[in-house]
Amino acid sequence: MITIREVRKRFGAFVALEGVSAEIAEGAFALLLGGNGAGKTTLLRCILGLYGFEGAITVGGRDVATQGRAARALLGYVPQRPSLPPDLTCREVLDLFARLRGRRRGERAWLERVGLAASEAAAVRTLSGGMRQRLALAVALQVDPPVLLFDEPATNLDVASRRGLHRDLEDLARRGRTVLLATHLAADPLQTATQALVLHRGQVVYDGPAGGLGSAVQQRVVFTMNGAGRGDLRAALAALPEVQVAETPGAMIATTRAGRAFDLLAAVAAAGVRPIEVHVEEPAVDPARLRDRSTEPAG
Repeated sequence: MITIREVRKRFGAFVALEGVSAEIAEGAFALLLGGNGAGKTTLLRCILGLYGFEGAITVGGRDVATQGRAARALLGYVPQRPSLPPDLTCREVLDLFARLRGRRRGERAWLERVGLAASEAAAVRTLSGGMRQRLALAVALQVDPPVLLFDEPATNLDVASRRGLHRDLEDLARRGRTVLLATHLAADPLQTATQALVLHRGQVVYDGPAGGLGSAVQQRVVFTMNGAGRGDLRAALAALPEVQVAETPGAMIATTRAGRAFDLLAAVAAAGVRPIEVHVEEPAVDPARLRDRSTEPAG
């Protein structure tokens, strides 16, 4: 459904994308992974035709560079921070964007579909972050696009809202839409995504089944410590398999495979170590663990 061939994008001397190639199949739930500055947003904007680029991108067989309008007609887009008129109601927002796409009015059924029917008359400024994301999803869905692009939609959501959003995306893929989700958070969507494309410094370091990322998905646990107890914590962490430790003046940072963070915490507690504070970060892909892999075909 989306074909990307040797795409390059530069901003002056800065290389944002370098030789990016990928194939996203129809009906796929694909993840576009990478840290901040990896090139995820730039690639999405190239697919949308918002940036010029070298190489070729087609959407449903339509060339983005030469058939831009036809390609964009197949796309729905939800940005990280949807720009929605704050004083309009949910229904008015739906109607406004429907008219911009040549329709008389929005379909209320889409508010029901995303769980906002009860908030139809609520002003956008009164909505939570999760509700605004769901409204943006309704805006994108009401024109019934076969392809949906999401740029870090879960970044500012709480855990419950984030999981609800990912369930919505999974359901869309099951219904036959092609979903491309750009994110640096690799926890929830990896369970059901069919494909993962990992960017690092503008280059593809992995393209294959989402489940094939394995130990490249890492999780950090940050222990805030003063001088007392650092030696005990260091010893407790050193005894654990597959744990890397870094130290700063005020903290010790343990990195382990995603899903093992709470085993790590249990071992630290059993050793009698009492940190001032503990922060468990969201799992993320470590590109360094992918650089030496051969690129796998998307499944």
